[in-house]
Amino acid sequence: MRRRLAQLLDRLDMHLKLLDLYMIVRDPAAPKSADAFDGLRMKIDGEYKARRRHLAQLAELDRIQRTTDDSSFVGARIAEFLQSEGVMVLAEWSPERAYAFEAVGPIGPVMEVHSPAYIETSEGPPSIVKLGTAQARVAITPPPSDPQTAEDPDDGRVEESEEVQGE
Repeated sequence: MRRRLAQLLDRLDMHLKLLDLYMIVRDPAAPKSADAFDGLRMKIDGEYKARRRHLAQLAELDRIQRTTDDSSFVGARIAEFLQSEGVMVLAEWSPERAYAFEAVGPIGPVMEVHSPAYIETSEGPPSIVKLGTAQARVAITPPPSDPQTAEDPDDGRVEESEEVQGE
């Protein structure tokens, strides 16, 4: 009986919330509606400003790319833009940040980063903007050398004898 009563109260609560939402949308002059619409307006305004900022950054990068041959200057501006937006570039792999990389092949003790990962750190816990890729670094051992050929200075050339040269 108590369980049934709890379910009915939950459904009633859900219906009251829906009615409240309906009243907010239906009557924009109500104080609660004004707060909701003001919050929505501020969110839209913030997104518009962020878009304009990104477009200005793209225009500046295009202008720099067209007017200078110095790629390090373009790279410095990109790093500045990423930092201002709270984006961290991970160019080195570490076990603590393995979540930000997609492994190409098996994971080894030493991983080599092929493309960096981008993580947003500005708000809340870090979130991945773009996964990086990493591959296990394979140690290449040189083949064993033959001790006879390593010490023998004769490389197979035949030198002319002094007798032949003197004639």
